[in-house]
Amino acid sequence: MVRFVYVCPVGTSLLQNFVRDPRWGSVVERFKEFRVESWFRLSPDDPLNIVPDGYICSVVRGHELFNALLNYLRSNPKEACAEVNGIYGIRDLFGHSPRDVEVLLYHSRTCNSRLCGSVLEDFLRGEGYLVESIEVRALRSVDDFELGLIEVLDKIVRLVVRKKSEGLKVYVNATPGFKSEVTFLVIASILAGADGVVYIHESFRSPVLLPIPPLTLNTKVVSDVLELFKDISCLDTYYVNSRLGSELVTNMLDLGVLRLEEGRVCIREWVKHLPL
Repeated sequence: MVRFVYVCPVGTSLLQNFVRDPRWGSVVERFKEFRVESWFRLSPDDPLNIVPDGYICSVVRGHELFNALLNYLRSNPKEACAEVNGIYGIRDLFGHSPRDVEVLLYHSRTCNSRLCGSVLEDFLRGEGYLVESIEVRALRSVDDFELGLIEVLDKIVRLVVRKKSEGLKVYVNATPGFKSEVTFLVIASILAGADGVVYIHESFRSPVLLPIPPLTLNTKVVSDVLELFKDISCLDTYYVNSRLGSELVTNMLDLGVLRLEEGRVCIREWVKHLPL
């Protein structure tokens, strides 16, 4: 019976470590024409990496390279990728049994992240974990960044709120993934009620339970902001200042809740998805 939930972003450390391990050099060499040695660092817009037609997306269960990655992960899980290293860190800190844990893997809509997520899913299920995979928007540009954060809120934080309402304890694996998204995920998960955040410190390679500061939302303030912008994204600066007060507006701008655009004040879309 599931009693604990691990939230785990998916990066590409599995691919990076795999191609650097000389034991798997012959496999890497066979796929050299597809630049397999660079898959871990490809941009979302690289033709090899675009969903659904990029070549990496064809590396699915049963493919020689998929099987090699899975066997590599099984051979030394903690060294093979940051995701498993962090999951094991949470498990060891609290003494959880895999049969009591559900892992929420979130990967980006890119072929390399999908591949890593699929290999991780197979491995973790083989270890006895219940696994759910969630896909979020790939961050291709500054313009996509806010939309990607909205998806984090929609697809991850809402799950945290739901799992907490079911009486489960929720822990965040902060070791893998891109730092900007993981930072946002950690903060948002804390606001949603996560019970712990665990990070594997690269210097001494041991799990660290990060302290959770008493982060709270001033729900009254945020509710007032949402009420003002409920039917529109941008309003005249003078009007917003008169309704909310210039000091509060300045504070909300500094926090990134609001932004200025051509003389108007606009609400950031992700704010509308906060679990108030």
